[in-house]
Amino acid sequence: MFSWNNFLGKLTNNLLGIVNITNDSFSDDGLLNKQEKIPEVYETALKKGINFVDIGCVSTKPNFKSITTEEELLRLNSFLEHKNDNFYHSIDTFNPIVAEEAFQNNFSVVNDVSGGQDQRMITTLRKHSAGLILTHRNKNSSSIHDKVDYKDIVRDVKNDLMKQVENILESGVNRDQIAIDVGLGFGKTQEQSAPFGATFVVILAAIGGVWVPVFIMPEFMQTLSNISPMNWGLNAFYDVFLRNTGLLEILPEIGLLFLFFIVTTLIAIVYNEKKNAV
Repeated sequence: MFSWNNFLGKLTNNLLGIVNITNDSFSDDGLLNKQEKIPEVYETALKKGINFVDIGCVSTKPNFKSITTEEELLRLNSFLEHKNDNFYHSIDTFNPIVAEEAFQNNFSVVNDVSGGQDQRMITTLRKHSAGLILTHRNKNSSSIHDKVDYKDIVRDVKNDLMKQVENILESGVNRDQIAIDVGLGFGKTQEQSAPFGATFVVILAAIGGVWVPVFIMPEFMQTLSNISPMNWGLNAFYDVFLRNTGLLEILPEIGLLFLFFIVTTLIAIVYNEKKNAV
């Protein structure tokens, strides 16, 4: 029986690699008809300490073009020819037939952006005792990108997810098989997604040592704090004002913060261009 608690302990870090076997992915990096590059992707993942890879054979960007089950299976099988069994894999699909094929080829997880609304998917999940990444889906939406008028988006998304999880549990799936995804970019405007951004800032502040000193946190939280930009800035602040260090000593933190700024700015620019191009 799959358990997220046990599974996460097998990962070399908490990063998930993404491989799109498409020609119209959101990030425009799909490997459809470029499957010979898949070994290079594995090599890059290994260098970055990633041993969990998510495979998507159909685009889910706004206004994506639907493909047949047969085409999605052909894309999956073209990936399977290069699959590296030293990695864990999830399949990004809302098609239970494709999920069944993936599970028969030792995939551990299905990443279902449709929110588990197809009962056949839940049956397949239960059959293989696999893991599920459950994306938020409003019950009133007709498609994964159908915009919904939320009164309180944080509360409404939480309630929707609780109901989704409850329905799946009633179908015989164990709670520890389910991980949830709030679905940023799926059925939500930029304005609706903003509260989640603010929430993540608070979370990064908490794990970064802004609220509670890092040294009194449990060991795993101290390790986790290293990924928080808040922690980088706080360490530089302490170095200057408490440890009387100079500019040279805080250059690593400045470099990380500047890199974070560049990366997030580029992501915002690319996202905006992609959205306006649709």
